[in-house]
Formats: sequence, structure tokens, C-alpha cells
Amino acid sequence: MERAQGPAGAVGATSMTAPMGHDLAPDVARGATAAAAAPERFQQLDALRGLAALSVVFLHYLSINIVYTDRCDATLAGCGWLLYSVKYSPLHVLFAGNEAVILFFILSGFVLYLSYDVRNPQTYRKFLVRRFFRINIPFYVACLLAFSCIWLLRPAPVAGLSSYFNEQWARAPDWRDAMLSLLFVFGFDQTVSVSPAWSLVYELQYSIGFPIVVWLVDRFPAGRLILGALVAAFVASIAIKLFGDHVFFKTFTFAPDFIIGACIAHHRLRVSAWIRDRSGPSVVMLGIAALLAYTYNWWLFPAVKNMHWLFVQKLFILPGAAMFIAICMSVRVLGGALLTRPAQFLGKLSYGIYLFHIVPVLVLGHVAFASWGYAGIVAVSLFATMGLACASWYGVEAPAIALAKRLTRRTNKALPSLSVV
Repeated sequence: MERAQGPAGAVGATSMTAPMGHDLAPDVARGATAAAAAPERFQQLDALRGLAALSVVFLHYLSINIVYTDRCDATLAGCGWLLYSVKYSPLHVLFAGNEAVILFFILSGFVLYLSYDVRNPQTYRKFLVRRFFRINIPFYVACLLAFSCIWLLRPAPVAGLSSYFNEQWARAPDWRDAMLSLLFVFGFDQTVSVSPAWSLVYELQYSIGFPIVVWLVDRFPAGRLILGALVAAFVASIAIKLFGDHVFFKTFTFAPDFIIGACIAHHRLRVSAWIRDRSGPSVVMLGIAALLAYTYNWWLFPAVKNMHWLFVQKLFILPGAAMFIAICMSVRVLGGALLTRPAQFLGKLSYGIYLFHIVPVLVLGHVAFASWGYAGIVAVSLFATMGLACASWYGVEAPAIALAKRLTRRTNKALPSLSVV
């Protein structure tokens, strides 16, 4: 992934890193003075995306455990004190995979806003080509790997592993699954593919429509836009409750995520200045508040279902995730840790980690659970995931990114008239 972004990674290579603290880089305004300016790159957010991808891995690897998924309800008796104290507490941040998707979408809105140039009509064509190669090509490779494993293994339910595990790859994919995966913007059955990739449906939808988001953010106050997006998400959540979990309705539930990300990018100077003007203890308190909001679904009366309706979750998780991003891009000490080589390498591999991590654990669960046990298959799967992510980056993602750049450069030379407004 070239830029900080969620599961799919935002496109748009950049050469400038925005510093943290009082050395904040100047804002790149949308206007004539910014026409030649290179978009900023917040490399610390690459690492944040990598950490969020790991939390998705940890969630799915825990979810194949029958105790965690099928027996540990929101009671101490059902879980045991150790698992309960981790699962139903702010420590859940370590494997807050569902919350991480919201963080990914906010990061997408942030980075796509910076990478999209509304002044150049040719940008949209370039933007879509690069998004296709960035998101779709690695996804197709992951689907091909998953389909091949299913056809070779012909997996059957495994006693001793969870209902979540046995719902995956429960049938062989057919031609319809292949077509829906090819055109995944309309949704697909992730249980016969790579289940974490469901979020890419909305990633691609908002990429296609992102010029509308840019236009709105550039012209209307952030508060009004976010309120409107929340209203749309509320109506969509009601529709889901009444008519079912349709991809059309779910698209609108993620509108606040992308709008908030774009608004943070638009007002990044103000946001960073506000954070750095706070005292050290105040920033720590903001971080704690962000953690509590981000994980509220697990520690705030988790057994009371009405407090954890889809839309209510948004009202807590969105500000928590947004505050994480604001702090990471503004606080020098934290940002410095995220700029270390290991953290940056993790960020580089994050899309591959997100896409491929489910494959080794499902394969090993079917072929080695009886002999290796749960701990054995998880340990080997973690190593296999990193290997697959490296292969994805160096063998698929980086070449696809380079090819997209070459294709769009040729387009620029062949169609100079498109740059006329």
C-alpha cells in the first residue's frame, strides 16, 4: 500500500512525510497555489494501519477457538475470569477487528482526500486505474488461492473448532462465486473466499464515488457534513433492521467513516495544532478516552444488547478511531515509534496480512488440528501469514502499483487535452 489506509490501502504515491509536533508540514490547500504541490504522506499512519491489521488477525485466530466464540458469553461464568477480563475490557483493543475496519475506512477517507486532485479532470481516470490495481489485483490472487485450497481440501466440519471456523469454506465455490468475486463491488459470499475481504466492497464503492466526498468536504462545514452522514447511517441501520443486511443499505452505514476521514484531512493543520497545544497529561487523557470509546462495545454492559445496536456502536467507535488518528499524526513521541523500520514494514505488509491471514489458519485447521491442536495451528499460521504477506507485497502489490503508474503516465501523454477544465 502506498498510503495509509485500511484493508485495501489507499493509492497515490507521495514523497513528503508530514512531521509531527511543532514541525507540522504546511497544509496543502485546494486552489491555484497548491496546483504543483505534492500530496503529503503521513507515514506514521501506515504503521497504525499495520497494527490495526494485526488486531483483525488476532480476532479471527481467536474466533476459531470454540471457547472464545461459542462458550464465552458476556458473563464471568461462561468465560472464566482470565478470558472475561481480556475479552470484555478495554484490553479488547488488541483484537478489536471489527473496530479496526472502521479505523481503516477513516484512514481511507483521510488519504484518498489528500491523493485526489479535484482541479484536474484527468485525475479521476488515473485515480480509478490505480485503485483497481491496488485493491483488485491482490484480492483476485487471494480469491484464487482460497478457491484452490477449497477445491483441493474439500473441507468438512472439524469437531473441536468453533462455529465460525466451520462456517468458512463450508461449500465449494461455483461459477457464480467466481463472477461475484470478480465484480465484488456488488458483494460476494466471503465464506467461500477470504472472509475479511467483505470490507473491500465498500472500499471500492467509496473510491468510485469519492469525488463527491471531496466536493462536499471542500464546500460545507465539517460538523454539518458529519451530522448528515450520521443521519444517512441511522436511516440505513433502520432499513437493515427492517429489510435485512443488504449491501445497498450497508454502504450508507459507512458514510460517516469516509466523511470523517476526509474532514480530518481537510482540517489537518487545525487538528494537529489543537492536539499539540494540549499538555502532556491532557493528551494522555484524550488517548484513554479514545481507547474507552473504541472498545466500548466490550466493556460497557456488554450483555445489554440494546446498548450495542449497529448505529449506537458508530457513535462511540468513530470518535475513538478518529482521535487515535489525530494523536498519531500529531504527537512526536508516539509518531516516532510508528516511524521505526519494523512499524513501517508492518504497514507496508498490512494489506497482504489482512487479505491472506485467514487462508493458512483454515487450511491448517482442517489438516492439522487433530495432531497440532489449536495453539500449534495458530502459531504456524502467524508465520505463514507473514510469509504470504511478504510474497503479496513483493510479488503482487508492488508490481501492480508500478504497472498502474506506467499505464496512467502513458494515458497522460496520449490524452493531453483531458487536462483542460
